[in-house]
Amino acid sequence: MKAILISLLLPLSGCANLAQLAESLDSRGVERIEGNFLKEVLSKDKFKGIRPTSTVKTKADKVFNVYHLSPEDQSIGHAVAMGYYFYTDLPRFIRYIKLRTAEPVKNIDIYVRVGSENWMIARQLKSPVDSQTRIDINKRADAIRVVQKTVSWDRRDIATDIEVYVQKK
Repeated sequence: MKAILISLLLPLSGCANLAQLAESLDSRGVERIEGNFLKEVLSKDKFKGIRPTSTVKTKADKVFNVYHLSPEDQSIGHAVAMGYYFYTDLPRFIRYIKLRTAEPVKNIDIYVRVGSENWMIARQLKSPVDSQTRIDINKRADAIRVVQKTVSWDRRDIATDIEVYVQKK
């Protein structure tokens, strides 16, 4: 039915309008869900009252502490975000996500958690991604992890949230 409708409207519409139509037809069975958004940051320093989740040692034998923090937590000061997590309370069929970003992000890997600790790669993107980019996932999972493979020490956190759209029940 969608294909017939789209083929009938193709001569009447431009590509941009056609893409909007396809997204609106698709979104009838999709809803945005709420969850916990955390950022994973690296810092050279240890902070009082916050326990690091792990440590990372570089090739130059520098040791960095890894922290999982909520976006509102500003106690770390200048630290570099290297990953972002979105957790749901129950596994859902994740159709797509959108990253809320201050500026376009490139060279990222997106993982989904299937099972208790089994992370599997869902997408690898080298081209820039911004807040308008729809990233199709189409996997059943209860968590998403977005990892920046290239981190700049000059910038602060890039992603401020992950919007997750799931199949309606």
